[in-house]
Amino acid sequence: MIMKMENKPTVVDLFAGAGGLSVGFKDAGFKIIAANEIVKVFGETYLLNHPDTKLFTGDIRNITVDEFKKECNINGKKVDVVVGGPPCQGFSMAGSRDPKDPRNSLFKEFVRFIEGLKPKFFVMENVKGILSAKTVNKESVKEIIM
Repeated sequence: MIMKMENKPTVVDLFAGAGGLSVGFKDAGFKIIAANEIVKVFGETYLLNHPDTKLFTGDIRNITVDEFKKECNINGKKVDVVVGGPPCQGFSMAGSRDPKDPRNSLFKEFVRFIEGLKPKFFVMENVKGILSAKTVNKESVKEIIM
């Protein structure tokens, strides 16, 4: 017997791209309540895949957690999980591994949202090279792990 979940656990997807992580969590019985994507065409694709999710299209660095909650109509709603894949081009073994790539610090925005949304758990997808890249200093690695 399959039981229908009336109160599905909720998810916020940051750096969502086309919504691959959201698909996995939705298929597992979660409700995706909000997402963020800076690249307009990726956001459009996300909405095709997840038309019921409120999407904030813009630079996550330019919005506070409270503004995001208001914009995405999640004020007062419990967020069970935050998922996301901060950009990895500066860390990837296949990428440039450029220490000056401005996207290298975007994982800190993911951490900021974790601290602000206070989910029960989070999933941060990234690349193998993130912990060994010269683009990340030891303090940043500690920040990621903490």
